[in-house]
Amino acid sequence: MREKMRRLPVAVPILFSCIAIISGSCDFRGNGEPVRDGSFLIANPDVWIPELPKKLKETSGLIAWDGLLWTINDSGGKNEIYGFDPNSGAIKREIRVVNASNHDWEALAADEDHIYIGDFGNNKGNRNDLKIYMVPKDSLNPGQTGVSAFTISFAYADQDHFAWLPRRHPFDCEAMISYHDSLYLFTKNWSSGMTKLYALPKQPGHYLIEPVDAFRARALVTDAAISPDENILVLTCYLQYNPSLWIFYDFQGRHFFSGKKVQVRYPEYYNAQTEGAGFWNADTLFVSAERSKRFSQAVYQFNIQQLLDSVIQGSR
Repeated sequence: MREKMRRLPVAVPILFSCIAIISGSCDFRGNGEPVRDGSFLIANPDVWIPELPKKLKETSGLIAWDGLLWTINDSGGKNEIYGFDPNSGAIKREIRVVNASNHDWEALAADEDHIYIGDFGNNKGNRNDLKIYMVPKDSLNPGQTGVSAFTISFAYADQDHFAWLPRRHPFDCEAMISYHDSLYLFTKNWSSGMTKLYALPKQPGHYLIEPVDAFRARALVTDAAISPDENILVLTCYLQYNPSLWIFYDFQGRHFFSGKKVQVRYPEYYNAQTEGAGFWNADTLFVSAERSKRFSQAVYQFNIQQLLDSVIQGSR
């Protein structure tokens, strides 16, 4: 049964079923090797929308705009974006991108003028048609059911072969943010868990992009979100269906990995396939999960400032 309707959060704290700072060494196995880390946070989220409509069972990517949460379905889904009520989950807008196809839509990002749709899912490693669709916001008028998009196409400069290597290569991608005049992509690295960061312009055209940074996430990165004030970056991930977040803060410019960071794990949601992340406001992060063997398609909520306050208090 759906939970009782709740008023959308502004900047209120949430209740966690478990929250703790674990300091010292810990064992987080990735790619068969034990990895030591200084600290991590355990914080199970609030279940905000316990079950999204069946039409969104493959939800992948999440942004907030115009009073709604917006998402897409990934590989095999329609070439449509969906705006749904951030309290009930009911679909309020359903818009077809008429000049686009959904090869494997995996991420959403937005700025003042456009919504960006990342058609760059590449599980097998052999795609040579990676692209991002730019949808002008001023074309998304009330009652509009179809829009056209501009296209940004690209290739990775460091990819020199396109062999069929399902889930055994570093050139998959499901995470994207808009930051200043560029789009930033965070790869889903099946071979080592080292996510690479790429940048490309917000202009139609074809680009050969070089990595500008990298971070050993030790997990599969499935989405990214940046706070409205651009001071906090979040990557949502999972490894062997153990979901987690990486939170980055106190960074300078686009050097997102250069500041402070903390990993957040939520073990009670083992097998939740978290695929989308978007900030509603400076404090509230929503994470969407597609349908899995254990969980319905749903939206979870984290209070990011509360998590960071816990990190600071735990380090004293």
